[in-house]
Amino acid sequence: MLSQPAITISTIPVEHNNYTHTFSGTSSATPIVASAVVAIQSWYKQNIGEVIKPKDMRSLLIETGTPQGCHQTSNKWINIGTLPNVRRAISTLQKRLQ
Repeated sequence: MLSQPAITISTIPVEHNNYTHTFSGTSSATPIVASAVVAIQSWYKQNIGEVIKPKDMRSLLIETGTPQGCHQTSNKWINIGTLPNVRRAISTLQKRLQ
């Protein structure tokens, strides 16, 4: 699992960077969050036989995620959402089901 916040990950060789050479912001958050959702849903479906509703999944990810703090872009600070913690999310679900 990625755990280093606010870093730039290059996805394009330097010689081909006419559009962008960074992988950050929503471009990097989307696959991280999507893969966490798939892992959690998979566990839940296999063990409970149902799927978690989107609003409940969002709440679970926020509740169990690792806080990332703020990040400065240009002259403003933006809040970065929590980094999904799949292990903690599944552990939380297990405790709720006992």
